[in-house]
Amino acid sequence: MAQAHTSRRIGKIVAWLFGILAILIAILVVIFLTFDWNRLRHYVDDKMSEAIGRRFEITGDLKVGWHRLPNETGWKRWVQWPRFSAEKIIIANPDWARQQHFATLDEIDFEVEVLPLLAHDIVIPSINLVNPSIDIERLKDNRNNWTFKFKQSNEPSTWNLKLGDISLAKGTVDVHDEVTKAEMQVVVDTLGPSPC
Repeated sequence: MAQAHTSRRIGKIVAWLFGILAILIAILVVIFLTFDWNRLRHYVDDKMSEAIGRRFEITGDLKVGWHRLPNETGWKRWVQWPRFSAEKIIIANPDWARQQHFATLDEIDFEVEVLPLLAHDIVIPSINLVNPSIDIERLKDNRNNWTFKFKQSNEPSTWNLKLGDISLAKGTVDVHDEVTKAEMQVVVDTLGPSPC
């Protein structure tokens, strides 16, 4: 009799724990879905500017949504992964450059797989760049605008980045090179996925 009572009591405790865990997960999902991610724009701008040694700015919306990865199989095809997107991005040029901006993008979006984060792996299956415009410049004294002063750390990072595909829809690259006297503009315009 005492053993049956103990088993029921343990069963109730386990049920309560699962119930509390489900409620906490539901609360986190609601917060995640209703949070105004634009509040973090200035923080992201500051951290990126500090990391690359140049002004980085998101002037459009910063959004986070949920997305299923199209090529997943098994249980992973039912999992929704967070999808991040930022609109109207600007990366400044050095002050000696002819153009004000090194790069502008209409939008960047990408997914991050959640489970590998537990092992300090940032897995990004694909990044989509929409209408990037890049200005490449080199002066006669070999100063160039594509070399960034990345912030260095004394300790090696415990995080690993695994990046999959990079895709883009349209884009331009302007080149002004005083060393080779090259002056050109390259326009990239994708035709869409190939019919297989």
